[in-house]
Amino acid sequence: VKTVIEPSKIIDYVKNKIIEEPWLIRYCLRIIPIQMITETEIDKIKQNVIKLKDTIQKNDSYRITIEKRNTSISSNEIITEIAKIFPNKVSLNQPDWIILIEILGNETGISILKNDGMFSLDKAKRMSD
Repeated sequence: VKTVIEPSKIIDYVKNKIIEEPWLIRYCLRIIPIQMITETEIDKIKQNVIKLKDTIQKNDSYRITIEKRNTSISSNEIITEIAKIFPNKVSLNQPDWIILIEILGNETGISILKNDGMFSLDKAKRMSD
């Protein structure tokens, strides 16, 4: 879905709707905000991550998450190139930020999200019980 609304506001809205009207959202299991879309080439992915990098402050930790479908591009190669951009500490379990790379064939979505910046219907319903 394309929108002009800030991604974090959409996630907050949906989470609140789950609390108010849990039956309203049944068919959407996950919402993953995408901030930029580029071609699936390591250099272009890296350039777009650089555009978003100021989101992460120097004392914040991060994790790089790669989700890919219909591509032969190496996850390790992408992680290595992106990690060169950030001098920050890596935290795989409790990062302050998630650098999300969503590859769908020839297109790649990129986001830098707070650790709770994605929506999962299952998690939201468990938290509201």
